[in-house]
Amino acid sequence: MGDTVSATTLHPTRNTASETDRFEIDPAAHISILRAARARGKEIVGCYHSHPNGNAMPSARDLENVGEEGFVWLILALAGRPEGELAAFVVSAGGLVPIAYGAA
Repeated sequence: MGDTVSATTLHPTRNTASETDRFEIDPAAHISILRAARARGKEIVGCYHSHPNGNAMPSARDLENVGEEGFVWLILALAGRPEGELAAFVVSAGGLVPIAYGAA
């Protein structure tokens, strides 16, 4: 992936998790999004989710599901913040390492 990752499209999906402290992407939606990206010569570079009552740091549940090296995670904390607080991380050595982000 290199030193810079650019997200050109967001694909909102519904959270299918039955527990309020986790998120799961609908597998059918995930496969559909992967196929559409590949058909356009693109790839999925990361995921995003919110922590409605927490902070913009990976939770224990997040760390259990980090996935592949180089995958980017965006976490938006909403608790007590009208506009939220955004943080970005990349999967490295089985954990989530903070990274800088910016809008183009």
